Amino acid sequence: MMTAKQVWTVIATAAICGALGAPIIIYQLHFGTNISSDHTVWAEMGSAMSGIYAPILGALTLLVLWQQHKTLQSQNNFIRIQHIITTTSMNADGVLQHLEHLIKQPEVAKHLFFASAYKDEELDPDDPRQQQQMPKSVADEWQHFYVCTAGLADSEDIYLQHCFRSIMRQASMRLGFNSCRSLDAIAYVNDKVLPYYFRDALDHSSELVGE
Repeated sequence: MMTAKQVWTVIATAAICGALGAPIIIYQLHFGTNISSDHTVWAEMGSAMSGIYAPILGALTLLVLWQQHKTLQSQNNFIRIQHIITTTSMNADGVLQHLEHLIKQPEVAKHLFFASAYKDEELDPDDPRQQQQMPKSVADEWQHFYVCTAGLADSEDIYLQHCFRSIMRQASMRLGFNSCRSLDAIAYVNDKVLPYYFRDALDHSSELVGE
């Protein structure tokens, strides 16, 4: 069974062949198929054919140019997306390396432990005790990670969406899923506007706040 693209290709090919062949068929039906030896008749026929085919060929030329433009746009868009994916992945990797070192520090590990004890509904940005247990400095570091992926999750492009999910899986594997949940909690307590990928119950926002 043909795809929609193949069907349109067949229709377009038939239309082009019809447009090119129709003038000759009409001319032969009207003037006959006898080959004339009169130069005047040949000149008249050439003038008629040029008047008919010139706009047809011009339209076909515009169609080809339009198709080339679309192809070039598609290629440029593909290159742009690949650049975004490469740059984002490199930036996220650098931030994750820093976070891997950070969460091994005893003081930060203590903050992660406190954060892990809270359920989503217990987190309160207005609670001074929670803010003391989950300091802004750690939240800032985690925010940098999310900023690297800004716009990927909400993108309509499937490759950028896949890139976002891939980076989140890397964070979960390299830092540990529970550590990522704790970092989300710390960021939430410090009023960071983030997607909170690892704590779905928290408020979500597509806008990342940079500082």
